[in-house]
Amino acid sequence: MTDVSVCLLAYNEEVGIESLLKQSVLFKNQLEMLFGFQEIEFLIVDDCSDPPIKLEDLEIPNSVNVRVVRHDVNRGYAKATESAIKSSHGKYIYVVDGDGQHPLTQIIEMHYFLRSGADLVLPNRFYRAERISRRYSSQVLKFLVRLILNVNVRDVNGGIKGISRNFAERIDDLQEANLVNPELLAIARFHTQRVVSVPVVQIERIDGTESRAISKPLGQLMKIVKYLFGLRWKYHSKIA
Repeated sequence: MTDVSVCLLAYNEEVGIESLLKQSVLFKNQLEMLFGFQEIEFLIVDDCSDPPIKLEDLEIPNSVNVRVVRHDVNRGYAKATESAIKSSHGKYIYVVDGDGQHPLTQIIEMHYFLRSGADLVLPNRFYRAERISRRYSSQVLKFLVRLILNVNVRDVNGGIKGISRNFAERIDDLQEANLVNPELLAIARFHTQRVVSVPVVQIERIDGTESRAISKPLGQLMKIVKYLFGLRWKYHSKIA
């Protein structure tokens, strides 16, 4: 089994992916020095980018082991995360958004907790390089997750996460949505897995497009509420 899998989620974010891969040599050296890891794989999950992300078009250090998993249709954030988890070979799995807002070095901070027995490590962004409207919507989402899923969490939609192999084997058939952390939290609660939040900084995005302001906020809010109640019903025995 590979020591660590670093999974990069991409949808039209070739520049961001390439920037993250350029960090990989220093990152690998740090993992080897601090934790003794020798086998580290990088996995790009291309959620039907146009044009498709191709390894031959990227500037990748020769010492880095990279492969691509490609979706034939755009399946959304949750299904891209699921593909990353299912396609990974590592004992420890890290899923990182391809927009470059979370440098690979943040994995090192998170790994101290994952190797110490945590099953799911999520970020707690104490600085966010994003619009005020997105910060507000994140607070609303956090409130709803706490209310409906009965989960006390500090940050519910950060773009980097660490997952143990034990927890990964319990993740299957995630709902198709542009959210994934609420369901991961519900699964963790259902299986009594240990969840830890780690303070991180979210930097300016290198690539990709930030979601536009919601034109119909009430309709979007109702979709989120329906999604969360769907999770509550699916995992109700440990949430209620």
